[in-house]
Amino acid sequence: MTTSKICIALVACATAGFAAADTPDPVIAAARKAASAFTDSLPRYVVKRATKRYQTGAASSLDSRTRSKPCNLDTLRATPELCPFDTVTAEIVTENGKETYTNLRVNGTPDANPDRSGTWSEGEFSTTLWAIFSPASAALFTNQRAVTIMKRPAWRYDFAIDHSHSSWKLFAGTTDYAPAYGGAIWIDKETSRVLRIEMAARELPASFPLKMVESAIEYNFVNIGDAKFLLPAHSEALYCERAGTACSKNVTDFQNYKRYTADATITFEETPK
Repeated sequence: MTTSKICIALVACATAGFAAADTPDPVIAAARKAASAFTDSLPRYVVKRATKRYQTGAASSLDSRTRSKPCNLDTLRATPELCPFDTVTAEIVTENGKETYTNLRVNGTPDANPDRSGTWSEGEFSTTLWAIFSPASAALFTNQRAVTIMKRPAWRYDFAIDHSHSSWKLFAGTTDYAPAYGGAIWIDKETSRVLRIEMAARELPASFPLKMVESAIEYNFVNIGDAKFLLPAHSEALYCERAGTACSKNVTDFQNYKRYTADATITFEETPK
């Protein structure tokens, strides 16, 4: 599969911030306010990121079970473990909304550029929230309904952001594009904090090397020091190339959050090569 780097970059959001918000929906207004205060409330912390990468065709000869179920798009969606490619681990230090990646390893071997060997994503922390809730994104929130997620009462909305206001930057090789995108967002009724985001790129141009990009992020309450914070716990991303049938899926877990100090360390279990 052609190397593709997928990330979220703040473009419009970086200059506009949240100050200009004027949202008639009180739920969205409260969620925007909570997202704006997100980074201000956080201590400097470090977290372990472990990303398992899967690709179509990657495991066609593992065993008879795999051979009877080819690694195609349907398999990646339902049972990606049948199509293993590699595992990327890293430590992420986050301060004032800025993510710094250190100790990057691919299958246990140091590798500062995991995007060269497969798909890679960034922006699972405050960046995604900024991109959706910033007034510069002009997101349209519709179809509000009451739901339960993570055993918590929540509001679920559909949302859409058009191409001219998008700050979700996709990179494929030397080409980049900020597509229109949309999906669904779950907002906790008690705290107004986001519990889950699902989004997909829309109307990708025929000249762009990727024809499908989907992403989902789940948040959960974690302890950092003596306080509890709602932070990313799990994410998944699916990408398909325009030419042919090659697709890849990344499944990421964020674990072992710690307050960052000069001697803070995170130990990774050895990953089989």
